[in-house]
Amino acid sequence: MAHPPGRARAAQELAVRLRADSPHLDVSTRSVPEPIAHGLAAESHSADLVVVGSPSDGDRAAPALAVTAQARCPVVAVPPGAVWEDDLPVVVGTDGGHLADAAVLAAFALAAALGTGVRVVCCTLGAPVTGPRSASVEQATFSVVGRCAEQYPDVPLDVRIARSHVVSGLVRHAALASMLVVGSHSTGDDSIGHRLLHRGPGPVVLIGPLAPTHRRPVPLGCDPAVE
Repeated sequence: MAHPPGRARAAQELAVRLRADSPHLDVSTRSVPEPIAHGLAAESHSADLVVVGSPSDGDRAAPALAVTAQARCPVVAVPPGAVWEDDLPVVVGTDGGHLADAAVLAAFALAAALGTGVRVVCCTLGAPVTGPRSASVEQATFSVVGRCAEQYPDVPLDVRIARSHVVSGLVRHAALASMLVVGSHSTGDDSIGHRLLHRGPGPVVLIGPLAPTHRRPVPLGCDPAVE
């Protein structure tokens, strides 16, 4: 999606290559005059995912965070040089806060589509609960996971309680994941999403405040592992 003629031609050329590589996909292009964040946010009303590339220079987190703040669906930020490993689990980081349900449900939906599993990672150092449902991060996480897992009984589930800080713990798990899913509360330079977009080795899926908190209704038991 781009307005300048050069970018529009590049998008059309990319669509031709995608159709050749994946003939079963319905690929279309659209050019809009709006700023990219507003244009993609508008498209998110009828989309399951919005995917944005990260610039190789400057603030590579800025485009994705700007779109996430307005998007009505998850936003996937793909860093330069990212390698796609769709046989690895989808990792989702959560503290059981108010974006937890949307983030964990998005992780299950993505894992179901990819035919892989979900690894829920709860980092307990410096991660206060942002919602009122529970007095402890671990309890809040288990509550969210229990609700979400009931909708995806066929998706393998692994829960990890990591005695580490959020960013370092999630970056470590992201190294062995197809993608990392997190809630995005703010667009500031000190936000978790901003730091993960700069340090994460692969695609990062951001769940913003306007993303849906429910997906497809479709129970899975698991033994949480403590690290």
